[in-house]
Amino acid sequence: MSILQIKARYEPLKRLGFAAIGAGYSGILDWAGAPVSADHPIRIYTILNRTDADLLCSFDGINPFILIPNGQSYTEDLCSNQAMASGFSLPEGTRLYVAHNGVAPTSGAVYWTICYSSSY
Repeated sequence: MSILQIKARYEPLKRLGFAAIGAGYSGILDWAGAPVSADHPIRIYTILNRTDADLLCSFDGINPFILIPNGQSYTEDLCSNQAMASGFSLPEGTRLYVAHNGVAPTSGAVYWTICYSSSY
């Protein structure tokens, strides 16, 4: 008898400090300050804006896709109620880019939490 057992796993938290957020898009970083992308296909993600400015988020570094007001978060569940093989997700290698929406932040950071599925 085979039982489909899917587990939720999390990638290490990613962030970008307020000083690196400008009018042009900057890629999110790992905790060591290196550019980073998703290591797995993304099923659920949260972007938490802990800065004092409204932020624009992009997945291509050119076009804004999400506006997150200061102090707010954005969560997207791309695969609710789907089996692991269903395939609707953001691909491995996806990068998150952040820019301010007219006024630069003076404190805080933006954080990106990624959840992916695993059968092990």
